[in-house]
Parts: sequence; structure tokens; C-alpha cells
Amino acid sequence: AIGEIVLVVIGILIALQINTWSENRKNRQIEKDYLNGILRNLDEDIISYKDNIEQDTLILNYMTVLQKAFTDENIRSNKALMNKVILLTISYNQFGSSRTVFEDMVSSGKINLIKADTLRQALTKYYQFVDGEAAFDLNQEVTEWREHKMEIYNGRLSLHAFMETYLYNKEWQGVIHDFDLSFFTKDPNDTAVKDFAYHLSSMKVIMRGKHNRVHIQGLLKAEQLKKEIEDYLSIPQDDSTINP
Repeated sequence: AIGEIVLVVIGILIALQINTWSENRKNRQIEKDYLNGILRNLDEDIISYKDNIEQDTLILNYMTVLQKAFTDENIRSNKALMNKVILLTISYNQFGSSRTVFEDMVSSGKINLIKADTLRQALTKYYQFVDGEAAFDLNQEVTEWREHKMEIYNGRLSLHAFMETYLYNKEWQGVIHDFDLSFFTKDPNDTAVKDFAYHLSSMKVIMRGKHNRVHIQGLLKAEQLKKEIEDYLSIPQDDSTINP
């Protein structure tokens, strides 16, 4: 009888161990699936950051071209170039993070399946950066950018004529008057030109000193987090001491 009881107890313990092993293996697979999904989201973020950085550089170059238009007749007389330059200086590119997998992991409570505390913290810090510091800085910059943009073009260049002529198909155009670039023929010492140059320079400071910096920081953080996840996934995990 004692022997039978011992055998029953041993059987129960083995069954519990097998169940624990099976549960750990299941959780490990869920963890892997989520982390691979986050890797795909990070790849999208990295592409977006790189595109934004490239666009930032292009906008900075074109704003410089716009400044030089007052003293360079070749630039000023190149209407196609001026149209492109103005189009880019009134636009503002913003980063949007791909975060669906991380949000699902958090809302479902599966974030706790990540065994490594350091990796869990790294994930949280990255998305806190995207939602916190980066979002705050970018939103602040948009407001400042728009204020300077209005100061630059208000009363100097007709954006209505520009948008109607160069942004819409012919059937949608309702141009009231031609797009006039005569402002760039003014004397560079003119007060209006100096004011224009001041606001344009301020926009360049926002673009390079803040906007571009946030994109570069985000890219570095996304690449670092991607590496940490890949390193973690490459380490063999022991789900249990028993392997039936």
C-alpha cells in the first residue's frame, strides 16, 4: 500500500513538472512571437526615422536656397526650383511610431512574459521616449514652425495662388491671381527682406536643432532596442529542468 502511494505521488509530481514544462514552452513561444512582432514594428520605425532625417536635410538645403534667391538671379529666375523650394518650406514632416504589437502586449498583460527585466525596461523606455520627450518636442516645434511660416509668407507671397496652381489638378484649380515671386527682387537690405530672413533662419534652427535631433535620437534608440531584442532571442532558453 505504501509503495502504491509513493508511486501515485511520484506520478503526480511528474505530471505537474510536465505541465509546468509545457506551460513554460507555450509562454516562451508567445514571448518570441511578440518580440518578433516588435522587431517588425521597429524596422518600420527605423525606415520612418531615416526618411524623416533625409527629408529634414532636404528642407534645410531648400530653405538655404530660398535665402540665396535674393542675391542670386539664377535661383530667382528658375521658377520650377522656386516652386519646389517653397513647397518644401511650407511642409513639415512628423514621425509616427509603429507600436501596435507593444500596445497589444501591454494591454493583454503579456509584457510580463519577457523574462529579462532589462529588456522589459528597454522596451518601456523606448516607447516612453516616443510618447513623451519626442512627442512633446515635436508638437512644440510644429507650433513654432507654423508661427514663423505665417510671418514669412503673410503679405509677402500668395500661398493661395501657389497651392491652387501647383498642388491641385487643373479641374480643381481656382486661381484668383497669379503666383507672384517679385518679393525676391527686393533689396536684401529692405526691412521686409530682413524680417523674412530672420523668420526663415529661425525655421532652420527649429529644423536642425530640435526636429532633426529628435529624429536622430529616435533612430539610435530604435536600432539599439532592435539589437537588444535580437541578442535576447538568440540566447537558448531552458524552459524547465524536465524534457519528456
